[in-house]
Amino acid sequence: MKRRRVVMSTAGWALALGIAAAAAGGAPEHYKNDPANINPDPDYVPGDYPLPEVHSAEALYHAKKAELASAESAGDADRLFTLGIGEISFVSVKNENASVLGYFRDYIGAARMRDGLPERMDLLVNVNSLDTAVPGRNNRILDLLFRSATPDLGTCSLEFRHFDPSGATGEVLSDGQPHPVAAAGTIVLNGVTRPLQAALQVRREGSVWIVETVEPVEIRLSDFAFGDAIYALMASCNHVSIADAVRVNAILYMR
Repeated sequence: MKRRRVVMSTAGWALALGIAAAAAGGAPEHYKNDPANINPDPDYVPGDYPLPEVHSAEALYHAKKAELASAESAGDADRLFTLGIGEISFVSVKNENASVLGYFRDYIGAARMRDGLPERMDLLVNVNSLDTAVPGRNNRILDLLFRSATPDLGTCSLEFRHFDPSGATGEVLSDGQPHPVAAAGTIVLNGVTRPLQAALQVRREGSVWIVETVEPVEIRLSDFAFGDAIYALMASCNHVSIADAVRVNAILYMR
């Protein structure tokens, strides 16, 4: 059965977004796809999707990665770098209640410690390393939502500059036990900078520091100017809806 497809202009998508936001008193909890875009065949599954060439975006990410590593290595304070054995994962909700688990496989984290306490932490994420276990879905998200072939949009960066270790000293944080640390900073995603807070747990095992989220960090699509890209993604994926909130977890091993 052929899929019925309705093409709406950017202005039309923007209008639909505005109507949905107004109805919810702000950003909607779930963005709704136009029913005309839903394939009536209950067995329909979107097929493969070609990903545009992302070489330039990958090259820029790796240049930023090298720059961060070089800058941190030249610092006076104790430096820590991710060991590549942790993970950054996220859960998004489609069709009202269907959870999609995904990962970003390529990232680098760098931290400066002073007197055994975190002073700053940076995290660069290669957006093109997205993995939801479905290649066609990966490519649709990257191309239609993230537009990750655009060099500046192929990297997500996080900077934490404020830490509250709940009164713990550097010596306490090094005792091998998990300790809560509140972190505050900024995130740059889709070319938009927003404040970010994270409830973390930090512990040291020998020479390795383990930093992980205590609870998911909530990222809202409405905060990052995705606009009509959300509707284009729903139409291509044959989704009834996509939730505004995406919940991100991380566990980083640093030395």
